[in-house]
Amino acid sequence: MPTQENRPRVTERRRRRYNPLPFILVCAAMIIFISFLFRVSTIEVTGSTMYTDEEIISASGIQVGDNLFFINRSSAASGILSKLPAIDNALVERVLPNKITINITESDSIAYINISGELWSLDHSLRFLERIDAPSSGMIELRGIECESPIIGTQVDSTNAEQISTALEKMGSYGMLPYITWLELLGDGNIEFDYIDRFTVRMPLSGDVDYNLQKLLSAVGQLSPGDRALLDLTIDDKVHFIPR
Repeated sequence: MPTQENRPRVTERRRRRYNPLPFILVCAAMIIFISFLFRVSTIEVTGSTMYTDEEIISASGIQVGDNLFFINRSSAASGILSKLPAIDNALVERVLPNKITINITESDSIAYINISGELWSLDHSLRFLERIDAPSSGMIELRGIECESPIIGTQVDSTNAEQISTALEKMGSYGMLPYITWLELLGDGNIEFDYIDRFTVRMPLSGDVDYNLQKLLSAVGQLSPGDRALLDLTIDDKVHFIPR
């Protein structure tokens, strides 16, 4: 049985055995070693046509010389998306020992608008993407909106832009967009658009767009293949068939 005299010595040995200082020093040395070894020397950008590599790198906040492992990739991607709105997604990845890659996914062009004789492509949120010589197949012509001085990444300047964007999104969810070639904002706040080359559809932007599209598709499904008409959903809760 240990005596009273031995107890302080045992306690002292235990203190020496569990001293955390060497472990802390080793960790600090490793951190310093990593901070000097893995320095970013190359930043590579892929997938962008609307912005320069320099604009994307600047928006990310990453700089040559930064430590590869201390870079917050999520924060860098968020910076790109917030500062360069024509980009849909940014994937920031580390490539050992000293490289960062930024893979950009730009917004898809689904529509275009004529501004003073110039054609500009628009994404699903009606943001300007780029000036084009001619619309690509499947792009919808947006009519009835007056715009000036388009800036890439900014939304069409219209009080109805959000509502039109929502309508296009709903149309896309029902697979309608490939069968629409133009959409026009009318003076009364309603919209008109062509559908499957046989119908002109007049529909309110206000109210339940999803419900109105369901009514429209149900009505079209009951018509004969040779029918051509104006389908008016603005009169009451029904789809009015007006032959043309």
